[in-house]
Amino acid sequence: ANKIKKSEPTKFNEVLPRVCIGDRVHVKHKRQHGLLRFVGIVEFQQGCWYGVELEEPLGKNNGCVDDRQYFECMEYYGIF
Repeated sequence: ANKIKKSEPTKFNEVLPRVCIGDRVHVKHKRQHGLLRFVGIVEFQQGCWYGVELEEPLGKNNGCVDDRQYFECMEYYGIF
């Protein structure tokens, strides 16, 4: 299998924080912690987005936006 051996900066990731799926992160505007569940391009906005499963039900979704599932979590625990 092809494994990523190194990471090169691109216009999308050169200024982004270095985090991995499954890392515990802090969402400042919600004052909440959660697990990083998605990093990538979404259909609802431009740029690179982070999907987080919050530790409390203070989110906006379950990882699904506009009938597209980006990650899975319980309702109101997901946020981008």
